[in-house]
Amino acid sequence: MISPPLLRPGDCIAIVAPARKVSPEELLPAIQLIRKQGFEVLESPHLYGASHQFSGTDAERLTDLQWAIDHPEIKAILCARGGYGLGRILDQLDTSALQNRPKWVIGFSDITLLLNRLNNEGLLSLHAPMALHAGQELLKDDLLVLFGILKGQYQDLTWPIQPEQEEVKAEGILIGGNLSLLAHSVGSACFPKSEEAILFLEEIDEYYYHIDRMFHQLQHAGIFERTRALVLGSFTEMKDHSIPFGEDEQLIASKFCKRNNLPLLNGFPAGHGPRNLPLVLGARVSINVKEGKASLNYLPG
Repeated sequence: MISPPLLRPGDCIAIVAPARKVSPEELLPAIQLIRKQGFEVLESPHLYGASHQFSGTDAERLTDLQWAIDHPEIKAILCARGGYGLGRILDQLDTSALQNRPKWVIGFSDITLLLNRLNNEGLLSLHAPMALHAGQELLKDDLLVLFGILKGQYQDLTWPIQPEQEEVKAEGILIGGNLSLLAHSVGSACFPKSEEAILFLEEIDEYYYHIDRMFHQLQHAGIFERTRALVLGSFTEMKDHSIPFGEDEQLIASKFCKRNNLPLLNGFPAGHGPRNLPLVLGARVSINVKEGKASLNYLPG
């Protein structure tokens, strides 16, 4: 996998909004934080545009994202926010410039599509907080981890695990992101193709039967056959009907892990919850569970 070069003081980070619209007030904390970290900020031409719920028309958003990819002075691309919209323009995006001049692309949620497409093209990407979230106090430490990665400081991650969790030891390529986007990307250039995968999933605002249906879709697409362990992040604001589905995300995931003989790790603090620890997608990692603690460690190569 190609790793973008580390950023140095004075390097330029672009903020681009390829999905939902944002305001200057919402992004001010991010601009201030980037400058405090020693970097310059470039705002994409249509960053504060508006076309219904989008930050500009499809053509404008595509132009901005292409501009950030092709711009020789931009070293990293920080997406402003998710929502919906990237999938409408992704098939028209030319990412070939990143092969010779790789740069970090940072985001999550709707940005899952682009992160996984870049992984399929041999490039690392960053599942991490976006510009919209820079002012959230609970994400302060996670943002510091993000900037550490941009500066070349990879940090091994640990989190508490349920006491009854069995010991786990697995190694593979870290892939994943938002469950809905992964399920919707089946059959496309954005669906992960990595072998020996450590699969990370997170979700927000979905019915439990939708979660079950999407797991079945991933099963039919063969992703679990290429997975060595499943890591669940935040599943936030889940919903059920008046007649309960009968299984929550934990039971659904456990069912598929048993079917595929996979270890399951719960509670990783990333996604749409109060925490969103950055993850380098496409990186080789090891995961371990022992004595009530789980860890994710980055490996060479």
